Amino acid sequence: LEDRPLVHLVEREIDRCRRVRIARVVEPVQMHRAASPVIDDRLDLTAGQRPPGPAAVVHQQNEDVGQPEQAGHRGGLGPIGLLSIPLVRRKGAAHIYAANRSRGKRTDLARLYGADSVIVTGETPVEAISFWRGGVDRALVSASASAVLETLPVMNYGGIIAFIGIEYGPGAALTFDANEFHFRKLQLRASHASPALYFPTCLQLLKDGHVNGEAIISHVMPLERIVEAMTLLRDSRSEVLKIVIKP
Repeated sequence: LEDRPLVHLVEREIDRCRRVRIARVVEPVQMHRAASPVIDDRLDLTAGQRPPGPAAVVHQQNEDVGQPEQAGHRGGLGPIGLLSIPLVRRKGAAHIYAANRSRGKRTDLARLYGADSVIVTGETPVEAISFWRGGVDRALVSASASAVLETLPVMNYGGIIAFIGIEYGPGAALTFDANEFHFRKLQLRASHASPALYFPTCLQLLKDGHVNGEAIISHVMPLERIVEAMTLLRDSRSEVLKIVIKP
């Protein structure tokens, strides 16, 4: 990327939001030259392809106000979920629970990234866990919509769930007890990191070594093997983290 402000990129994102009739968009930000996402010698280009993941995490955490005493990451430990672990630690979380449906490279990396407890939900349901303080104060759900329903029962009073996930078909509809949700003062916040305002912050985190971008990449494959890569991602999720495709 060239060393220039990102105002034009922000304006393009805002224009896209307006075209799809998003009611409220962020106004253009006059970014300082130093905030431009410049790839330098400290950041390998492969790792530099990671900003969309961290950007979604930063936006997701911005939906979660305050300094949580504990944070529970519920849902699949994909790149977004895994990258949330070191970032919520930096934000002040005292105890981090990382949850995934099966064991494998993702649960191993969750521990490497600093999760205090790793829950394999295919073996132990979340509701059966004895949480440190009875439940969790904040949850970052980066899985399908059904994971939101599995998270609600373990939230502490006043807890906040930030959700980023896509579901198609009947599973996209959620039904839960609105009275319980109300009287427990819970909050459910959607995270959709657009416009892409967080790229400079994420690149800086990668360059400074606060987030290990290399660890999230399990495979690097050429473009001509993209069908093989997609099949591998679909069929071997316990052994695949992030696949980088190089043209």
